[in-house]
Amino acid sequence: QGEQVLGELDRASAILDRALARDPELALAIATRGHVAMLRWDWQATDRFTQRARELAPTHQRVKFHRGQFAALTGRYEEQLRLARFNIEMNPSAQRPLVGITTILNNTRRFQEVVDHARAIEGQIKNPDQKLELLVELARAYAELARYPEAIEIADRVMAMPARDANN
Repeated sequence: QGEQVLGELDRASAILDRALARDPELALAIATRGHVAMLRWDWQATDRFTQRARELAPTHQRVKFHRGQFAALTGRYEEQLRLARFNIEMNPSAQRPLVGITTILNNTRRFQEVVDHARAIEGQIKNPDQKLELLVELARAYAELARYPEAIEIADRVMAMPARDANN
C-alpha cells in the first residue's frame, strides 16, 4: 500500500510539474507541491513551497490552508495565530478563524487566553457546529486550569445542545 501511495504522489507531482511549466507562479500548484512534500516528510521543501505560495497569493483560501497545515504540524503556533487573525481581517464576520484561535491557544497550553478569548467571542458565534467546538475548547481550558465547576457547567451546556445529524 505504501508503494501505491508513493506512486500517487509521483503522479500528483507530474501534474503539478505540467501546471507550473505553464505558469511558474501558480500559487495553488506551488502550495500543493508543498503539501506533497509534507506527505513525504520533506519539511524544508514544504516550508519553501508553502511560503512562496503565500507570497504569491496571500488571500487564497487553499494556499492559506496548506501553509496552516504545515504550521500546525511543525508547532509554529504563532504563525497559525497570525493566519487566523489575517483571515478575520479579511472577513470580520467569519466564525471559523475566531473559534480556531481557541484551538491554537489550547494547543500551546495558553489556557487563560483561551478562556478570555472564548468568553469575548461566544456571543458572536451563531453556527451550531462552531459553537460546539468553541464550548468544547472552553471546557478543555477550564479543566486544564483545574477550574472544574466551570468546566462541568460548559460540558452541561454542550450536552444540552440539540442533537445534530449529517443532514441537520
